[in-house]
Amino acid sequence: MESLRGLDRESRRKICKQIAERDLDGFAEMFLDLLERVEGLEDRVKDLEWQLASNSRNSSKPPSSDGYQKPAPKSLRQASGKKPGSQFGHSGRTLEKVERPDHVIEHKLERCLQSGIKLCDRNIVGHVSRQVFEPPQPRLEVSEHRVYQYRVPGTGRIVQGNFPAGVTARVQVGGRFKSRLVYLGEFQLLPTARIGQTCADLFGFRVSEATLASARQSCYEQLEVFEQGSRSGCWVAN
Repeated sequence: MESLRGLDRESRRKICKQIAERDLDGFAEMFLDLLERVEGLEDRVKDLEWQLASNSRNSSKPPSSDGYQKPAPKSLRQASGKKPGSQFGHSGRTLEKVERPDHVIEHKLERCLQSGIKLCDRNIVGHVSRQVFEPPQPRLEVSEHRVYQYRVPGTGRIVQGNFPAGVTARVQVGGRFKSRLVYLGEFQLLPTARIGQTCADLFGFRVSEATLASARQSCYEQLEVFEQGSRSGCWVAN
């Protein structure tokens, strides 16, 4: 299109007609590219006009940025007539097939669908595949800590080691699970009752208020060390 710069309208029309006669598909692609470029430039101009017209009344700008003139807010945006969401031809992101799926479900034929002839694995010459992405079924993983007991030779005395720090009860929830509870309560702002109901629906048991309090306390104690170090300047980023 650089060759059309500086020409009058009639000369440009003749050149475009010649291109269309030689390669109609190519001309159509060129036209669509130009159309998308014009639409993009129009949107950019509207955004710039909006920025120039924005002030403390119609945007998040502070009043001090208005200067001596404070015009009444007036939107320069107009309806484009386009549907919400990505437009046709937009190159979006999508799922990509993985080389090693977690599960492979085989669908084999026992007989030919057309002739009814019996088939077996020896007749397979290839396959086609489609992948379905799903979140894993929610379930809790249980780690059992075993501290072994020993009889000391020659004395008859029984001794045993110690459990890791934090493993204090016969059954308890772990650190990862506690972090999820803190996330639901402190970031997602779910009430205690809804957190308990969520755990009951997903994992089959309802956490108690004591468990939630313990999770918050554990998180507080660990963050307190970091906070004190940050304030004192002891933490240096690598």
